Amino acid sequence: MRLLLLFSIMLAAFGQLYVRVEPFMISERVTEFLKGHNIDNCFERLVGEDELHLKCLRDSALVDVHIYVMEELYV
Repeated sequence: MRLLLLFSIMLAAFGQLYVRVEPFMISERVTEFLKGHNIDNCFERLVGEDELHLKCLRDSALVDVHIYVMEELYV
């Protein structure tokens, strides 16, 4: 029982793990994500300087994609 609990905790923690994206590979990673989710044929709207909204088709259905740039304040 304890082993099952430990395994469950490890799986939950792994789902929150950040994996480094190599420098200068950010746009390729975003493109890979969009292609992997069958998102294409988009219209864009820039909201301020730090927010991009996309309306796209995915499998002939309209979906919203939002990209935010937010600075985290560490206290």
